[in-house]
Amino acid sequence: MFDLDIKSAIILAAGRGNRLRPLTDAAPKCLTEINGVPLIIRAIAALSAAGVKSVNIVIGYMGGAVRQAVGESLAGAAVRYIENPDYATTNTARSLALAGDTLRAGAYVVEGDVIFDPQILALGPVGNPVWYVDNFPRGMTGSQFLTDETGRIVFHNIVRDRAAPVPSSALKSCGLLRLTPEYGALLAEWLTSSRADEYYDDVIRRHLPDAPVYAALVGSYRWWEIDDADDLAEAERRFSHEGRLTASARGRG
Repeated sequence: MFDLDIKSAIILAAGRGNRLRPLTDAAPKCLTEINGVPLIIRAIAALSAAGVKSVNIVIGYMGGAVRQAVGESLAGAAVRYIENPDYATTNTARSLALAGDTLRAGAYVVEGDVIFDPQILALGPVGNPVWYVDNFPRGMTGSQFLTDETGRIVFHNIVRDRAAPVPSSALKSCGLLRLTPEYGALLAEWLTSSRADEYYDDVIRRHLPDAPVYAALVGSYRWWEIDDADDLAEAERRFSHEGRLTASARGRG
């Protein structure tokens, strides 16, 4: 199923996750459990299934807990940690900038608060930068896209109002990207001049006219983003019927 050359991944796991408090008072958001398994353990298992051999985790809030839970290898993938000491005053653009060397080699980028079926990572045109998306349901927030007839993303904005109108063709970011080395090198350069409070989404948006990114619709495959308690309940519902994770995926291996 996976015949891609991308062997590295970046997981953004530095933020606190205030909307998920009080759970995140005791543990970082990426260690939130979905049916008994932490988000980051699931993500690394999925990346390993896609052929990833090296996972770089950008940590900040309670980074020591992430190190302890994941270790130096997991599910057959080596794990490296990158500290964002300014996590409390910066956003995802700054965290991703810290992983610039990995971007330049080509990488999956995974937000630390998403759960997803590993099959998603094989979707989309090989050889092009891909942003995994779903149809944008009413009442959702986050990155919203429109594409042209080739699947190229031509419009992006960040929806913050759950009551905002939704175009019928709008697409929702799944918090997952697959970036080629060529695009990763460009993004790494752009990120160096990003504002401290920016999302990486905003940085990519500014360069959509001259650096194409293509949307890959996840279709029937499952995913969810966990921002608050309602999202957590929905994720557990969506992933309630699944095969048991292997021992290597659940623990260090």
